Amino acid sequence: YARDALGVFLGYFFGEFGGEVMIDNLALDNRGGRHLMAALGFRHDAERTDVYQMRLTKRMFTALHQKARK
Repeated sequence: YARDALGVFLGYFFGEFGGEVMIDNLALDNRGGRHLMAALGFRHDAERTDVYQMRLTKRMFTALHQKARK
């Protein structure tokens, strides 16, 4: 259920709330978290080396969800 719940949360964040960027810092060895975030559209951002930072922009989220609706 985590993927579904995060999908709903991100829809709210980028929609009603008006968020522009969501950043998630994961432990370097958290492969499950990386996989989940990537499945939701997050991409690795190598800006940090102490954590595995992932980023999702409103534009990326919207593009993914437009493709899914077609």
